Amino acid sequence: MGIGGQFLTRPETIDLCWNEFFIPEIMKRKNYPKWRADGGKQIDEIASDAVHRRLSEYRKPDLDASVASQLSEFVARRKKEIM
Repeated sequence: MGIGGQFLTRPETIDLCWNEFFIPEIMKRKNYPKWRADGGKQIDEIASDAVHRRLSEYRKPDLDASVASQLSEFVARRKKEIM
């Protein structure tokens, strides 16, 4: 490509753009008729559904007891400092 070149039209970029870029879960890129056909949910409804789904799927990670203790102490100390 070199200095002053551009990469947007290179085949590698076009291939990667479909799976390497962030695709938002909440904000969809649908046109109005497609949005309506898919149920027409408002952004607050979509976000609320996503929060409930994530909370229901959450699994607390296994932590070593000493690590959990250190984290608890750190959080308590920071709360005192911030408040």
